[in-house]
Amino acid sequence: MLVAVVAVLTSCDSSQPAKPTTDLVVPEIYDSALWSINTIEEYQIRANLDALLGLLKSARKVDVTLTSSQLMQAYQPLMQYTIPSEVDFIGQFLENAAIASGKLHTGSAEPTDGTVGGVYGGYLFDRYGRDVDEFVQKSLFATMLYYQATLRSSGVVLPRTVDQIVALFGANPTFPNGSAKAAQKDVFSANYAARRDKNDGNGFYSRFKKAALTARAAAEKPEVYGNELKNALKEMLLIWEKSQMATAINYSYLTITTLSATQVDDVARGKAMHTFAEAAGIIRGWKSVPPSSRMITDATLDELTQLLLISDANNPTCYKFWLEPALYLNRLEQVTKKLQTVYGFSDAEMEDFKTNWVSAQSR
Repeated sequence: MLVAVVAVLTSCDSSQPAKPTTDLVVPEIYDSALWSINTIEEYQIRANLDALLGLLKSARKVDVTLTSSQLMQAYQPLMQYTIPSEVDFIGQFLENAAIASGKLHTGSAEPTDGTVGGVYGGYLFDRYGRDVDEFVQKSLFATMLYYQATLRSSGVVLPRTVDQIVALFGANPTFPNGSAKAAQKDVFSANYAARRDKNDGNGFYSRFKKAALTARAAAEKPEVYGNELKNALKEMLLIWEKSQMATAINYSYLTITTLSATQVDDVARGKAMHTFAEAAGIIRGWKSVPPSSRMITDATLDELTQLLLISDANNPTCYKFWLEPALYLNRLEQVTKKLQTVYGFSDAEMEDFKTNWVSAQSR
């Protein structure tokens, strides 16, 4: 079945695409004929990122010790794709991971001069209680994968360019919407977008798919369907951003719920520190994305990082959230409300963000 999209021209200027004689026809199935060839570089980026994150996750066991040279060697192939200003931040976190690996962390006390971090509650934390895996992972989702997508969308966009953006998002031509049963599974940002999607055709993942189908069809004749192409690419990037911030909201809620319990043992506290890092890592990562490439402003991101007590990367005080939750959890509430305001999320959507829909629907 094919869907027709009406072409709309905003100007009669000769630089605008020619007025189409027919509507843009958008297929319901993504053209995958040249997918493998078109996305060789992007799949190598994905494989290298997976290897780096796998190395970091291995150190969640206290009997695993990593070296900084080992981690930097794993990151080296990804440096050229990362926003230059972010490379030192990633390097510092990898150094922190090496120092903390093979040790035990005390998550119930403030860091002292002798604190170096370590394994706690099943996760690896630096001396301030930041989950190093999550801060690195969520930063690179924004400052490498999304950043590379913006670079591709800003140049000459051909069908293969759209394939590359979809691959960087973490999806594939089958668009399985997070299904664990799929032969080709979603990864990275696409996987998180699927968790925020109720599979009713209106969620972030479904809308990204529709925009990608439109963009690829328009890219076949950009001289005619340039406006459709431009709008579809813009929609893909905006949905990517919104789905990541909806995920930050989800993890903020989880952190609040866990730390609000009457009894919080080491396992629960470690889980809360981990979910906090998921949310904080997303927000901090997007702060490094060029302002022209995102909807959220620098001013708002500054407010959010201050609320999360991570604005000073070298001396954060985010450990106060799990050491004194009664005094600090309201700051996470403020984070969710600010994000709701920025992106215009409805109250119903905010409630939906509390659920991992892939798990809830056993997809």
